[in-house]
Amino acid sequence: MIRDGAVYFSGDEVGEVGEYHTLKNRHPESEIVGNGKQLLMPGVRDGHSHGGGLTFIQCGMTYDYLENVLFDWAFMPGIDPEINAMLSAVRHLRNGCRTIHHSNWDADFNKTLPSGLQEFAAPMVFNDKELIVEKYFKLFDHLYEKYNGENIRVILGPSWVQGSSVDFLTFGHARSERGDRHRRQGDKR
Repeated sequence: MIRDGAVYFSGDEVGEVGEYHTLKNRHPESEIVGNGKQLLMPGVRDGHSHGGGLTFIQCGMTYDYLENVLFDWAFMPGIDPEINAMLSAVRHLRNGCRTIHHSNWDADFNKTLPSGLQEFAAPMVFNDKELIVEKYFKLFDHLYEKYNGENIRVILGPSWVQGSSVDFLTFGHARSERGDRHRRQGDKR
């Protein structure tokens, strides 16, 4: 960390990083941007990834309607988990991403990890779907009760409908019906 630091740009590229007074003396003709109260950090790109070392197109699939894609996924070639992880890392690094979340690990990949890490990663790999539904609707109820009103509307909608289970959608439909009933009765919650 550099306190009272500065960055000198040469065109569109970083030319030098250092203390403000040193850079100001070296480059007196340069325009000064900011008032010294800013925090300057390197660009951090967060790549939301599902861990695909190869794109869908590279696996022989095209983007299509959900019904067709589900069929294609069933026949998409599998990639060794270790190779897939390496390909995914290389792709992200080439594109400037330095952090990745949601790597879509599966049971096969989890088995390749050291035993201590398998236990740590297990909750990220083996999800309790019923518990997730329960927590989702508990959070929805909390947000609805706290914030829904005349100026704010909290609306129920699954964040990834094609990945939802029948139970999840049925539960959501029941909640939606309950909300419609409250609106018809004049409930302004």
